[in-house]
Amino acid sequence: MIPKSTAAVVWSKVIVCIDKIGFLELHSRFYDEDGALINIMNSYDVKMMHDRIIPTRFEMIPAGKKGYRTEMIYKNIQYNQPIEDNFFSTDKMKILT
Repeated sequence: MIPKSTAAVVWSKVIVCIDKIGFLELHSRFYDEDGALINIMNSYDVKMMHDRIIPTRFEMIPAGKKGYRTEMIYKNIQYNQPIEDNFFSTDKMKILT
């Protein structure tokens, strides 16, 4: 993926590897404006969550920092749940911070 020249984005290019059967994002590489690889994202542990099959574990690895990574694990997901309109209010945001 390469953004339009007028787009206000962080990455100059993102290469995404997608599974042909389930169309799941399994691996991505993120490049800066100079074309240097900055981050690598891998996804694992494909499972059924609520009503969808998704990767449930992601790791983001900084390209220039050996031994570093950030991991995110989904333990429970509920899709298409109703959200009250007042959830997105300024007052609600003050309460949640």
